[in-house]
Amino acid sequence: MPKTFHTYIIDDDPVFIFGLKFLLNMENFAQQIKTFPNGEEAIAELQKTKKLPEIIFLDLNMPVMDGWEFLDWFVLQEKLAPIAIYVTSSSIDPRDLDRVKKYGSKIRGYLYKPLHKEQIDNIRKQVEE
Repeated sequence: MPKTFHTYIIDDDPVFIFGLKFLLNMENFAQQIKTFPNGEEAIAELQKTKKLPEIIFLDLNMPVMDGWEFLDWFVLQEKLAPIAIYVTSSSIDPRDLDRVKKYGSKIRGYLYKPLHKEQIDNIRKQVEE
C-alpha cells in the first residue's frame, strides 16, 4: 500500500480546495488534510502543532498573507526544512516561476492549477525517495 502523507493546503479558493481534497482522497494520498485560507493562519498552526505536515500545497495569491510572504517566513525556519512545498498556481507569468526558483530546494515543484492524478503520483514518488 502506498504511503500517505500529513498534508496542508494553503489556498483561499474553496473550489480548488474541494477539488484537490477530492483528488488526494481518491489517490489515497493524504492521511490528514488541513486547509488554511492564507499564510498567516498556516503559520499560526505550524508554530503550535506537534505533528508537522510532510507536504504543503501553497497558493501564491491570497489575502492577508500571500504565498510569497509565507515562503519568506518558511525559509528561515530550520525545524520546517523537511517539509516538501509545492506551489500551486494558475499564474503562467514567467516572473513568478523565476521568483519561485530563487527559493531553491525549499520548493519541490511549481504546479499549474488544476492538479491532475499524474502530478499527485509524481509528488508521491518524489517525497518517498
